[in-house]
Amino acid sequence: AVILKMAKGKPFVAIQKKTIDTARTLSEQFIKKGYRVLTHGTDTHQVIIDVASRGADAGLVEKALEKSNIVLNRNLLPGDERNPGATSGIRIGTAAMVARGMGPAEAGIVADLMDRVITHVNRPDVILAVKKEIVLLCRRFPVYKVPV
Repeated sequence: AVILKMAKGKPFVAIQKKTIDTARTLSEQFIKKGYRVLTHGTDTHQVIIDVASRGADAGLVEKALEKSNIVLNRNLLPGDERNPGATSGIRIGTAAMVARGMGPAEAGIVADLMDRVITHVNRPDVILAVKKEIVLLCRRFPVYKVPV
């Protein structure tokens, strides 16, 4: 009952709206970059992107993005002919971004950084450069607002 009451509250509704708006912006940015986005936008906090359509392996992309401090997961896509270890898609959620205080403006930055890694998945120098930019972005939006 307490959770249902919270879910009806204005702060909760505002966070959910921002989470979906952030996901929509992320989706739009990838579409503009020429990626096939399975959701053609989104009505949820998740965006599913076909990286194989750009010649990339989702498993390699997942690992390279993790090295750059961007955490997501590879995902089988409908009709995917690859095996689960060599999938075509990645799934991105925006709830953690919004929990840090990020929003649609930062989604554009994150899409640019992700695209650099996807495009140069086998370039450690690019992955390291993106990691440095992600660290700077996260410092602007710390998980905790007070020192721990």
